[in-house]
Amino acid sequence: MIKQSLYLLVLLPFVASTQIKPVEAGTYSWHSPDKKSAVMLSGSGRDLSFVELSSNKLKAGEKKKIKVPADEEHLLLIKSGSLSIQLNDSTWTLGKGSLAMVMPSGAYALQNQGSEECLYHLMAYRTKYTIDVKRGEAAGGSFVKDWNKIPFNAHERGGVRPYFERPTAMTKRFEIHVTTLKEGFSSHAPHTHGSEEIILILDGKVDMLIGEKSYKAQAGDALYVPTGLLHGLKNDGAGACSYFAIQWE
Repeated sequence: MIKQSLYLLVLLPFVASTQIKPVEAGTYSWHSPDKKSAVMLSGSGRDLSFVELSSNKLKAGEKKKIKVPADEEHLLLIKSGSLSIQLNDSTWTLGKGSLAMVMPSGAYALQNQGSEECLYHLMAYRTKYTIDVKRGEAAGGSFVKDWNKIPFNAHERGGVRPYFERPTAMTKRFEIHVTTLKEGFSSHAPHTHGSEEIILILDGKVDMLIGEKSYKAQAGDALYVPTGLLHGLKNDGAGACSYFAIQWE
C-alpha cells in the first residue's frame, strides 16, 4: 500500500502535465473590457509545456506587484496607456508597443501613470526541457524595450521594428519584431518555419492564412501559429496595420 501511494505521488504530477492540450491554430480575442484580467489562450506547444497569454488592465494610479515562478518566464507587452515598470532596481515609464521580459524568480512592479486605463498583455510560459538560468543571464537577463527607442526600418510594404533575438532561460532562441503594413499589403508569401509563433495585433485589421484556413483579427487579438504550418498575413483594413511577431524554440 505504501509503495502504491508513493507511485501515485510520483505519477500524478506527470499525468497532470500531460493533460495540458496543445494550443490550436486560430484567432484569440481580447477578453477584458469589463474584467481586470482574462486568459486569451492557454495550452502547450512543441517546445513549451505551458504557455498562457492574458489580457489585463490597470486603472489610473493602480499598482501591482508580480513575482515570477521559478519555472516560468514572463513577457509583458503594452497595448495602450502609460505604464511604469520597476525591474532590477530601475524604473521605466513606457507606452504602447513597449515590452518587458522577466526571467524565472524575478519580481517586478507595475503602476498606471496615466489618467486613463492601461491595457497590457502578459505571456507566461514554461519550457519542456531543462531550464537554463545561466544561459538567460549570459544573454542579458531580464530587460525592457521602449517602443520609442526601437529603430523603424522602412520598406515598400511598410516597415519593421527589430526588438531582440536572443536565448532565454526557457528557450534556445526568442525573437520579437513589430511589422507595419500599408493598406492592402501582405507581409510576405505564405511560408513555414520550425518555430512556434504568436501574432499580436497592435493596430488595424488583418487576414491570416494558417494551414488551410483563413483567420480574421483586429487590434488586441492574437493569432497562434503552430510549428511547420503554412502561414501568411495581409492587411485587411483601412490604413496601416501593426503587429508583434513573437517566435521561440
